Amino acid sequence: MFRRRAGEPHGRTETPEARGLALEHAFVARAAAVLFLAAGFLTTLSAELGPASGRTGTVFVALVASAFGIAVWFAPWSRWRASASVWLAPIALIMIAAGSLSGTSQVYDYAVYFAIVHAWLGIAHPRWISLKIAPLTAAAYLGPLLLVAPDPSRAATTGITVIPLCVLLGESIAWLRERLDHSELDRGRLRMALQDGQRVEERLSFLAYHDAVTDLPNRAMFEEHLGIAIANAQRAGGTFSVCAVDLDKFKLINDTLGHAAGDGVLREVAGRLHAVLRAGDVLARVGGDEFLLLLAFPSGGVDDERDPAVHARAATARLMDRMAEELSAPYVIADTEIHLSASLGAAVFPADAADH
Repeated sequence: MFRRRAGEPHGRTETPEARGLALEHAFVARAAAVLFLAAGFLTTLSAELGPASGRTGTVFVALVASAFGIAVWFAPWSRWRASASVWLAPIALIMIAAGSLSGTSQVYDYAVYFAIVHAWLGIAHPRWISLKIAPLTAAAYLGPLLLVAPDPSRAATTGITVIPLCVLLGESIAWLRERLDHSELDRGRLRMALQDGQRVEERLSFLAYHDAVTDLPNRAMFEEHLGIAIANAQRAGGTFSVCAVDLDKFKLINDTLGHAAGDGVLREVAGRLHAVLRAGDVLARVGGDEFLLLLAFPSGGVDDERDPAVHARAATARLMDRMAEELSAPYVIADTEIHLSASLGAAVFPADAADH
């Protein structure tokens, strides 16, 4: 058995959702622009293929819709509020009404456009928007029919059917989209909870054999390594040493500077000791200010074959001298220079085994 003591050093202080299936409003607006362009093209095509009466007015409205679609596409939607695109629906309804007034022979064909507007509202906007737009939809649909349709009673009858179906279509799509959003959000939360649980489980498994402050092996893991080293030494005839490091008056650091500073010192001590170790050596924190090192000396690498313990003692003494030198340097924690001494001792197996 033998001991070393780190001297008292001196020195100077040196001084970071779930969006689900929600759509971006710029994408929503550009989808509306495509619908305006498609409606303009299809309306123009229908007017050219249909009767000549009202063709000029219908084509004019279609061209206005197409021009408006191009303007919508290039509008700076990213600078505007997400709700700004809702105003495209009233504009679309007004254009549909204008097209109905200009094309008397195709007045009932425009019902599909109202359905498309409400479907777009359901896809792109929250619930109840279609219902709020319903009065304007009724006016845009029934107004032209009552004015230009040959049978006003039929117009009223179709309005009773078409308008509620358009609103129902928009609200059903909005409800389904929100359900999908919530489902995706719940799945995202579940994935996060599972990941958090897995991280907690991994951390708990790690802490079962490691120190929480320094991440070094703890006493349980050190004892496992020690048992393996004893079995290997007894079987192969090798030797090893166990070195203990005890920080002197460490409690004063916690009492005067706080536990955060104390933890910083412990991590710095662990780093300095680890820098001295060789490959295969084990360093563990086994107490508040206590560290143990397991230094292996396999058989076959011993210079003095008559007494392997001689080699182990000499090598351990050299390592302890280096550790004492490393530990004696000042510690700078939170701009505070700390001077710390440590007591070191070692035992060699099997030479000192009878001493326990």
